[in-house]
Amino acid sequence: MDDQPTLQISIAICTYNRSKYLKPCLESIKSQVQKYKDVEVLVIDNNSDDNTKEVCESMMDDSWTLRYEFEKEQGLSYARNKAIEVSKAEWIAYLDDDATAYPDYLDRMKYIIDNYDFDCFGGMYYAFYETEKPKWLSDSFGTKRKLTDEVAEIKVDYLSGGNLVCKRLALIDIKGFPVDLGMKGNKIGYGEEDKMQSDLRSKNYKIGFDPELKIDHLVASYKLKPHWHVKRMYQMHKNTQNEKSKQYNMWFTLKRILLITLTDVPRFLKLFFTRKDFYRQNLYINVMSKYAVTWGYFRNVNKNR
Repeated sequence: MDDQPTLQISIAICTYNRSKYLKPCLESIKSQVQKYKDVEVLVIDNNSDDNTKEVCESMMDDSWTLRYEFEKEQGLSYARNKAIEVSKAEWIAYLDDDATAYPDYLDRMKYIIDNYDFDCFGGMYYAFYETEKPKWLSDSFGTKRKLTDEVAEIKVDYLSGGNLVCKRLALIDIKGFPVDLGMKGNKIGYGEEDKMQSDLRSKNYKIGFDPELKIDHLVASYKLKPHWHVKRMYQMHKNTQNEKSKQYNMWFTLKRILLITLTDVPRFLKLFFTRKDFYRQNLYINVMSKYAVTWGYFRNVNKNR
């Protein structure tokens, strides 16, 4: 695992049963990788039962280095850690399997590596849809908030794991991504990316953000259902690193639920009846997310009881 690197960058694409998106993702980086002899692409198949392996093999040729690796332990953190284990490079760039990289993605990555002293850095992702975006869904949903207007170190905010570049030795030093957090198959999970970056900061590794390192990222069809947004809020706060969660004992949680019922619910009902751009889906999401966040914080505090 700590062998001397022979390449500069491994682009790691961790995937589970999304072969239909994998090929466009690979196509978006193939011509970029072909320009360099010190870059490889790793497809980490996280126990898929579709034709992921066949899609990967169909893209292999002598013009670039594309490797297929299988990780049987279900979970995105396991797959990301597999990339650390099998990589032959100094840096690992994690790219989501349902993303497509901008044409200068690799050039930009190399520019940051060569000109800045970050140990980990990331960039922007922009939403795209397979079908028409629902009218109740915010235009900003699925697009990352820009953390800085230019390349800079970030000391508080967190990078997104779908467009993330880290020194392999730094990841080894913190023992990679926590396998008890994050997505596991189709089960929603969060927190592993923030925990990994918190671990880096605890050892004084430097984290940066580049607004020009860009990818497009699919907003999948299941994210167009209101109930998914509520489940997402619960899972995010169940696994949060936020100090605020520590106050959510039983008594505080009951008070929060009562306060939501008496203040937030009437407020959102008023919006529903007075604003034409506040749809029933928004009413459901806003009300139920308040309860979901509260219950998520409570479970975070009490998950070991």
